[in-house]
Amino acid sequence: MCQGAACTDCAVVSSEAFGGFFSKAEILPNSGTPGRVVAHGNSKCCDGYFKWAWATGFKSLKVSADKLSIDVQGNIGQSSNGSFTVTECCPRGTVPR
Repeated sequence: MCQGAACTDCAVVSSEAFGGFFSKAEILPNSGTPGRVVAHGNSKCCDGYFKWAWATGFKSLKVSADKLSIDVQGNIGQSSNGSFTVTECCPRGTVPR
C-alpha cells in the first residue's frame, strides 16, 4: 500500500511454481505473507524474501499395458534451491489506497 511515494504496508501477492510431469518446484512464502517496509534511497519500499527449490526425475516407474496406466513415484535426478529478494517501491505521486 502506498501513501504518496512511501510504502506503508506490503504483502506477497503471488507465489507459485510449476514443475511439470517429471519434476516438482516450490516457492515460499505463500501468497498473503507480510513483506517488510524498508528505506530505499529517499523513499520507503517493500521487500519480499523468497526461497525456491526444484527436483527432476523419478524413483520408480510402473507401466501397465493391460489397464493403460502409468504410476510415477518420487523424484531423483537433478535438484537445486536458493533464495531471492524482490523490492518494489511506490511511484511518486501515487494516490493513497
